[in-house]
Amino acid sequence: MIRTIETIGDRALLVRWKSDTHELQQINQHVHLTYAYLHKHPFLGFLEANAAYDTLLVVYDVLSISHLEARERLQQSLQQMEINDSVSRPDTRTHRVPVCYDEPYALDIQDVCKQLGISKQDLIQLHTRRSYPIYFHGFLPGFPFMGPTCSRLHINRKSSPRVRIPRGSVAIADDQTGIYPSPSPGGWHIIGQTPLSLLPEREGDPIMRAGDIVTFFAISAERMKEWEASP
Repeated sequence: MIRTIETIGDRALLVRWKSDTHELQQINQHVHLTYAYLHKHPFLGFLEANAAYDTLLVVYDVLSISHLEARERLQQSLQQMEINDSVSRPDTRTHRVPVCYDEPYALDIQDVCKQLGISKQDLIQLHTRRSYPIYFHGFLPGFPFMGPTCSRLHINRKSSPRVRIPRGSVAIADDQTGIYPSPSPGGWHIIGQTPLSLLPEREGDPIMRAGDIVTFFAISAERMKEWEASP
């Protein structure tokens, strides 16, 4: 696995992983291990790190450290991490998410089934039988990018994005699945909706963290309505 460090602006560095043999999930694990290590063992001038699929953006304080020093200290941290056997990621949590795959909650399910040549029951079974790691959050606060989905569920994004997608909508696009934590425009295919809230009531740790595992299970429209009506 190749790891490079790139300059991003005047106060950030981008660590990028590349590999011809490792799957994205394995690379993403390295990203989160490095994220955890830098927050636990910050170098002088380190401010924060932001994880993505195969990159980690490292932001530093230009008032306390130069660009060259930041690059050298980041390189030293990465090398130290490689020889530190005690490096571990935060505890991974598993979230079981109920989803109603019935209309009107599943806005695109009929069209998706038609495009993929599968039945609705097949789609539900294919989507619920896997456990999905959260690669990172993006697009919206709390929007988890997860995958990979089963190859039979791979589908291009919608050619015409929706202007407004309801909160809790469960969607697929390309080889990924995600949950819209709040009403928003979007170009993913909506195959269901969850009654769960992904955003914390008060500012603090997100309910779902990058690196956590998500599994889905189907609920009926009646159960969905009961869940929505409960306080």
